[in-house]
Amino acid sequence: MREDAFSILHEGIVRDIAGACPGDLSLSVQCDYLRRRLPDLGDRFILKLEKCAVFFYDADGSVATPITDLKHIREHQLEILSSEVKDGEVLVYTGTGVLHLSCESIAIWLNESTQILEGELETIAEAYWEEWSKRASKSPTALF
Repeated sequence: MREDAFSILHEGIVRDIAGACPGDLSLSVQCDYLRRRLPDLGDRFILKLEKCAVFFYDADGSVATPITDLKHIREHQLEILSSEVKDGEVLVYTGTGVLHLSCESIAIWLNESTQILEGELETIAEAYWEEWSKRASKSPTALF
């Protein structure tokens, strides 16, 4: 499983969720600064989560009132900040709460027919952040 998929897509926004849990899910993630660096003309990444056993959003940090309805999760337009694996679950920290998931595999696709190779997106992200750091050291106002 590619637990790091979410951390790589730092500042990406979950725009759509399709499928079912338990089962397979597909998340459409908009992450413009990385997507522009890839040759395909698409504007999103597709994360395919296979054989999900857990998928819920915790907006208030209590886990007492998990949001499991995919439509309601999608409405939150989750901005990905970071992720970690804890007790067998991937915890995706967002600007407004935590997305919990557990699945057999996570794959990143550029579109429905083109999967991005493991390591390729990490290399692209590292290059972006290295360039960003150089710009920041020269002029903090030139970051955006």
